[in-house]
Amino acid sequence: MIFNSLTFILFFVTVTVLYWVVPRRPRIWLLVLSSVIFYGFWDFRFVPLLFISIILDYFAGRYMSDKPDSRKRTIVMAVAVSVNLIILGFFKYLIFFVGQINGLAQLIGTPSGADTFSIPFQIILPLGISFYTFQSMSYTIDVWRRNLEAEHEFKLFAAYVIFFPQLVAGPILRAGEVMWQLDRRPNF
Repeated sequence: MIFNSLTFILFFVTVTVLYWVVPRRPRIWLLVLSSVIFYGFWDFRFVPLLFISIILDYFAGRYMSDKPDSRKRTIVMAVAVSVNLIILGFFKYLIFFVGQINGLAQLIGTPSGADTFSIPFQIILPLGISFYTFQSMSYTIDVWRRNLEAEHEFKLFAAYVIFFPQLVAGPILRAGEVMWQLDRRPNF
C-alpha cells in the first residue's frame, strides 16, 4: 500500500476514525490488526516472519524481567538478538555473501562462469525487515539493561513493533518513548 494512493488514504481515514471511536482495549487491537493488514497488503506471506520477531522479543523481555541473575538474562538477550540477526542476515545479506564468495572463488582459480555456491530458491526481501527487527531488538536490549520494564500486554508490544505509520520507512523508535503513548488516549 503506497502512502500516496487512494487505498492508503481510505485505509488511514478509516483507522483514524475507528481509533477515536472505540475504547482502549479494542483500540490497541485495532492498531495491531490495521498494521497487519497494512503490512500484509504488500505480501501476506511475510506476516508470520514479522510475528516471529515480535513473539521472540516479547517473551525474551518477559523472561528477563523475572530474573535477577544477570548471566541468564544475558544468555536470553544474546539468543534473542542472535535469532533476529540471523533472520535479518538470511533475507537481506545471503545473496550478497554468496555473490562475494563466488567472486572470490573465481579470483583464486575456479573455472570462469561456474558458481561455487548457489541458492536453490528465490529470496524476496521482506518489506521493512530492518526497521521492525531493530525496533524489536532495541526493546529486548533496553529490558536487559534495565532501562525499561518488560511489557506484560502482548497487544501493546505488538502495536509498538508493527505500528503501520512507521513500519516500513522508520524511524526506529525506542519502546520507552512510544509504548506509553499507544497505551493512553490523548485529547482529540
